[in-house]
Amino acid sequence: MTRSALRALSATFLALLSFTPCVDAYTSSIAARDHSNATFSSFVQNTPNGNITFAVTAVKSTGDLYFYIEAPAQNSWVAIGTGSEMEGALMIVAYRSANSKGITLSPRTAEGNVEPSYNDKIKCELNTDANVKNGIDEDKGIKMIAGVSTQEIYVVNGCCKGINKFKLANDRRVRREEDDGDGDGMLDFSNTKQPFIFALGPAARTLKSDAKDAGMRRHDLYGHFQMDLAEASVDAPDDVMLADLSVTFDWYNRNAQSNGSPKKDVDWSTPVHGAVMCAVYVLLFPIGVMLLRLLDRVKLHAWVQGVGLLLAAGGVGLGIWLSRMYNHSKSYTNPHQIIGLAALSLTIIQFSLGLAHHLVFRKHKRRTVMGRIHLFLGPVVLITGAVNGFFGFNFSGGNHNLVYGIIVGVVFIILAISLLWAHRRKSKRANKPRDIGDRVFHRDSAYESYKHYDHSGWGGGESQVQLEHYSEDDHKAHDDRPVHPKPMV
Repeated sequence: MTRSALRALSATFLALLSFTPCVDAYTSSIAARDHSNATFSSFVQNTPNGNITFAVTAVKSTGDLYFYIEAPAQNSWVAIGTGSEMEGALMIVAYRSANSKGITLSPRTAEGNVEPSYNDKIKCELNTDANVKNGIDEDKGIKMIAGVSTQEIYVVNGCCKGINKFKLANDRRVRREEDDGDGDGMLDFSNTKQPFIFALGPAARTLKSDAKDAGMRRHDLYGHFQMDLAEASVDAPDDVMLADLSVTFDWYNRNAQSNGSPKKDVDWSTPVHGAVMCAVYVLLFPIGVMLLRLLDRVKLHAWVQGVGLLLAAGGVGLGIWLSRMYNHSKSYTNPHQIIGLAALSLTIIQFSLGLAHHLVFRKHKRRTVMGRIHLFLGPVVLITGAVNGFFGFNFSGGNHNLVYGIIVGVVFIILAISLLWAHRRKSKRANKPRDIGDRVFHRDSAYESYKHYDHSGWGGGESQVQLEHYSEDDHKAHDDRPVHPKPMV
């Protein structure tokens, strides 16, 4: 090997030695930015509409909790709660802002399995740091049968201040009483098995609001999980790696696990209440009216209206129970609630009057004042109940008024035509001639026939017999005459 070749080989070896520190520095830089090296715990759960993700970093010195939430925006809202049940839990709720592009973050508490209420004493806010994002993002990795589709998701970066073992002794909305459970709704940063709950709002509903106390409909899906908060804790706020905590679409279960499969939930009470009340006042009661007016079926009319009354009472009872589940209905001041109670009261009065009239008529064969009131109160009851259906759909946030209005219009037109036809049929029957022996009798024209009858057979004109005084003696003589009963022939 020549001297020049040796020099070239030595230069190459020295160059490699000098390049090694650069490689180490580059590798160290990648490791520093590696998502897995950050201090956090994360939970990922697959749902029918996409994954729900919850990642946290806890700050021991301040009691702050930095969190990241990712969930399918097809659902009307997403919520994460502390503890194993709704009662006593701190809930972080997120939904679309009024412009449908941003996020509204609402810290809430609940007194049971009811709609949670906004609690301004819980200091949870969106993180407005320039390096994090909040809003509606698009996940373009959702694979569908016909290719790749785009799905909107919630992206929420936030922070709750000072909630480590957070409690408020006089506020049952935040902390359950000590004798009511084990208090697992408290958030303890040293807990290696901190329980959590999660829920997704109904996809069939839309919630867009900037108000933190906006109304929420009952969830479609909920579940439980636990998380190791000790592994997710840092000493100071400066130790929180916000850039790693705010990464989208790149999460996995870390220091967390699901407690069973998510459970689907169905809000059956609202549609059942609406269906029962609409069926009673728009279908069942009108059918009962036609059974009486068209077919003269009194007993069947009474049975149908009685069943309708029982269903109406059950529907109102279900509505009262339903009102306790939602914040906007707990005060019973909405027109739908007031009119509904009034409609049921009128229905009870209407049925009582009809029953009392029937009992009196069956015994004495005569009309009663109760029957007249019953006759005119009936349309009031039907109209009140039907109109309240429109208020009910508005109150529940439904969009069924158009279809409901068409049904009400058709039914009431049919009912009005039927009653008019029944009235005319009754009038014709009243004036129809009836055979009495070999003569035809017209009830309404009987007096007219008598008025024009030829009275000449009676002697014609006025009687010419003069009236005379009837004395007491004549009276006695009349009384003394023998009485012979006439034979019955």
